[in-house]
Amino acid sequence: MARYLHPCHKKLKKRQYTQEKHYFFIQNHTYCSIIHLFCSFVRRGKAVPLQPKYLITIIMGKFIKYYALEIYSVISLIMIVCAAMIDTLSVVQKFVVVSTALFILHEWEENSYPGGFIDIFSKALQFQASDDLKRASRIPTSVFLIAMSVMSFVWDNMPIFTMALATFCIFEGFVHIMGIKIFKLKKFYTPGMVTAELELVVGVGLIVYLVKNDLGAWYDYTFGPLLFVVCFMMMQKTLMMIIGIRYRDLPKIMKQNLKKLRER
Repeated sequence: MARYLHPCHKKLKKRQYTQEKHYFFIQNHTYCSIIHLFCSFVRRGKAVPLQPKYLITIIMGKFIKYYALEIYSVISLIMIVCAAMIDTLSVVQKFVVVSTALFILHEWEENSYPGGFIDIFSKALQFQASDDLKRASRIPTSVFLIAMSVMSFVWDNMPIFTMALATFCIFEGFVHIMGIKIFKLKKFYTPGMVTAELELVVGVGLIVYLVKNDLGAWYDYTFGPLLFVVCFMMMQKTLMMIIGIRYRDLPKIMKQNLKKLRER
């Protein structure tokens, strides 16, 4: 009999899966993660045969979780290649293609070369991020980045989406510089900072282009950044669900732990 414990929120009991021959039996069943949703066909206290279609779903879920960064990179590269095949790209679309390429490089700089950004963030929350958790955290981030690129590229004639993308690029540049002081880093560098500053340049260039050519109205410059904030908060909330922390508790936890770091 094999046993698998899935890490969940501290206030919830751990889900305990037991497998005997080709049957799954769930002792404590609640919905807390994507895997639980995949396994929603199982009811409390009932043994269900492990059918091939469910096995394929679970394997695909694990594959996507493990190779989330690679899958995002391939999808984004396909988007760039498809955009390059279009004869007439607008200036905004060209900016979007450049920013998409930078997003790919940024994700790899943050997580692999040299990597370590998640470890720095983990210290602020005082929890140890496992390799599986680090890889799974790329899923909501990838969805967010693809959504930002697609919206800005497809609706390039709607400055509200362009402003959302530009605001995100500028936000990335400032966050990575501020992170040096916030996390008390010894080196003037945070993982992802080089590509983040290039994103900042692209973001500023987008806004300058919009303003210079009078392409946006006051509501574009107002609601564009708000659109980014809403999408970013949705992405962060999903990340916190994966970690097992309530999103509304994040500011309080960050403030307490950062205060302890400064006192050391």
